Amino acid sequence: MNRKSIDKRLTIFVIVAMTLTVLSGCIGGGETSSTTISAPTTPAELVILDIIVDEKIVTNEKFDIKIKTKNTGDIEGEFTIDLKIDNIAQNKIVILGPKEEKEIIFSLSIEEPGNYEINVDGIKKEITVLKPAELKVVDIETSEDHNEVDTSIDIGVLVENSGGLSYSGELELKVGNESFKKNLTLGPNESKKTIFSYISSKPGKFLVKCGDVTKEMIIYQDVTKVFHIEQELHSIKFTVKFSYRLPFEIGKKERIQVEVQNNGGAPIWEIKIYIDDEDLRNKIGVSDLEFLERLDHGDSEIRGWFLTFEGIPERDFNIPMYLFYRAGSGSGGLVTFMIPEQWQIPVVLIE
Repeated sequence: MNRKSIDKRLTIFVIVAMTLTVLSGCIGGGETSSTTISAPTTPAELVILDIIVDEKIVTNEKFDIKIKTKNTGDIEGEFTIDLKIDNIAQNKIVILGPKEEKEIIFSLSIEEPGNYEINVDGIKKEITVLKPAELKVVDIETSEDHNEVDTSIDIGVLVENSGGLSYSGELELKVGNESFKKNLTLGPNESKKTIFSYISSKPGKFLVKCGDVTKEMIIYQDVTKVFHIEQELHSIKFTVKFSYRLPFEIGKKERIQVEVQNNGGAPIWEIKIYIDDEDLRNKIGVSDLEFLERLDHGDSEIRGWFLTFEGIPERDFNIPMYLFYRAGSGSGGLVTFMIPEQWQIPVVLIE
């Protein structure tokens, strides 16, 4: 028998012996040794799952960007999260265990409005940065000549919202010491005129203010004052009527219309209206007002009395005056009379 045959038989014997040993262990319940083959370990790897952020942001206000991350590996890993928004860059370091998910929050603000792109490891999201609602009063509109006392006056306030967000709030208008409010809603870049109604019982110049816009408004009043003179003994009966429009302007020549109407039987020969206070006469630059034409029953005469107000600190006062007249028939019945009581007419001054 050659050596080659011997080796072959020996190999077969070893295989059979090993097989019998294994079978013997299985049948007899004895201990056996086995070898476990482990799956390969996956290294730590960062995955960006999502970017959560509001689509519309307000300039100069803090907002959050939430980055959802996950470690898909089988071992713990330390990762750097790089956030880029155009020319803005921030980063944070995060440690994630095997298969762990975690939310990373970036807080920042943007000064300029516009459209921006958020980029985190190639994951992108668009946001729009808007200016906040900004209310601006553009103009106040009032009538120049037709504002009268005890009459509703429309005051128009033109406002605009120059921001990128809607505005909702109150609009306040001040007229003199009075304040008025109205609710107002404006969309982005919208303008609107709001009408306020105002009634004044007094004439004068009023300061109208809304926001940063201020205007002056003059409210007028037509004044009529009538004084009656009657002397039954001499059949003297007439009226003196003062008509003028307030307010008067300081430094400007103003006119008071004075009308004398003879309603009695006796003729009127002369009428003089005057201010007795010399200092006041000088301050309002007025002379005596004289009617020198004869007025018979039913006759009337109109004259203009001109005044220029200077150096008077009061803005609301009365002008005191007196009346002198001569009336009656020419045949010895002429009566000269001075009204003892003081007449007064109201005046309102503006600068």
